[in-house]
Amino acid sequence: MRKSRIVTAVLVLTACVIAVSAQGATGRLSGRVVDAKGKAIAGARVLASGAADAEGTTDEKGVFRLDVQPGDYRLQFEADGYSNAALREVVTVTAGRETKLKRKVELPEADQGSVVRGSVFNTDGLSIVGARVIIERIPDDSGAPVSGFRRETRTDSMGLFATRVPRGEGRYRLTASLDRYQPATTVVNVLGGEIVNAPVLKLVRVGGS
Repeated sequence: MRKSRIVTAVLVLTACVIAVSAQGATGRLSGRVVDAKGKAIAGARVLASGAADAEGTTDEKGVFRLDVQPGDYRLQFEADGYSNAALREVVTVTAGRETKLKRKVELPEADQGSVVRGSVFNTDGLSIVGARVIIERIPDDSGAPVSGFRRETRTDSMGLFATRVPRGEGRYRLTASLDRYQPATTVVNVLGGEIVNAPVLKLVRVGGS
């Protein structure tokens, strides 16, 4: 009887240790921060917010590594002399594994123009490849004349697009179009020297989905 109690106590203790260990397990989040020319940015600040907030800095190669609790995170990046940036997508970290960002994080130099980026989807939530996106500058609420700017680009294999706009503040209209779809339009305001994430442009198929 006494032996049975000892065995039971050991099993309970072991289970408790395993539970505590599982709760304390972390995952690793890593990536690389570069400038517009692809050169590493050392000392960039990386902020992760989500399951548990965390922050760190990049090394001399522009690489960062954050040990965080498992869960979903949003990332922001800051560096002296550069504009701030934030990832549009949520990054998921799993316990005991390293999650590497698929692409390098590019920070534009402060007030050296802004980048407007976004995505084009259909009403079923599927990305649209090769959609035509026109970005053009329009007057703000004051109605004052603005210098003309118009640029055209196409969405990539993931339905994403990005284009650089001139320095300074401005308001821009984005119009996405594709054969057999109704055009979709949105407007974004740019303060200057930043990366602006435009709202998703959803195209509706002509005659229904």
